[in-house]
Amino acid sequence: MATAQGRAGVVSLCWLVLVASLLGWLAVARPAPLLAQAGGVAWAWSGAITHESATVVARVADGVTGARLVITPDRAGAEADAMTVPSTGMAAPDAHGVIRFAVTRLSPATRYRYRVETPSGERLDGRLRTWADGPFSFRVTFASCATTASNSRVFDAIRSMTPDLFVHMGDFHYLNISRDDHAAFRRGYDRVLSSPRQSALYRSTPIAYMFDDHDFGANNADSTSAKKPRCSWAKSARPPLRTKAVLEPEPLTTK
Repeated sequence: MATAQGRAGVVSLCWLVLVASLLGWLAVARPAPLLAQAGGVAWAWSGAITHESATVVARVADGVTGARLVITPDRAGAEADAMTVPSTGMAAPDAHGVIRFAVTRLSPATRYRYRVETPSGERLDGRLRTWADGPFSFRVTFASCATTASNSRVFDAIRSMTPDLFVHMGDFHYLNISRDDHAAFRRGYDRVLSSPRQSALYRSTPIAYMFDDHDFGANNADSTSAKKPRCSWAKSARPPLRTKAVLEPEPLTTK
């Protein structure tokens, strides 16, 4: 009887593992809803903030051939001071639809609003604030390990604090990607960054983002993971970490 019960337990455990694996595969395979909008911008976020510069990273929908960044001081009547990156035309996305806009000649301690525009007129808006040129008071918020694509109100609560920097401490998603697949990593980021509340937070404040195990791949992965060449896509998609215009540190290691 004990042996039969033991076998039944093993069979049940195997079924649970199989179902969990199938659900995980489906989660990775499911496309992000924003990418279904032809001609649109899927997501955007910013980083590398200094007193005079910033970087905005955006992903455009499949088939979009280019986009531009328009950034303006966040005050009434400031359109005359708008800057466009690139200054003419559109910047072309890389093979994964990602475009990085490096912005310079910004004013210290100034709030800006920006928009990423496509040739069809679709746009996605965001905000950032440059740092002061010298010591200044600032507010930093920290978080990590949310359920994949969570739309929790906690992200609204963080955004309401108007932080100068949001530090994401890793485990941006929990898709446990165990195969060497650029597209799987890309879909993970698309899912999280298309969450309405997370998207609103990441477009409202600059980001510093470190990797933990699931950012490198499967559970307990790290910088030595065999999936590291594929998670390098994530490094191109996330905002750079530098805090001075001439310095860009290596990515932070796992927790």
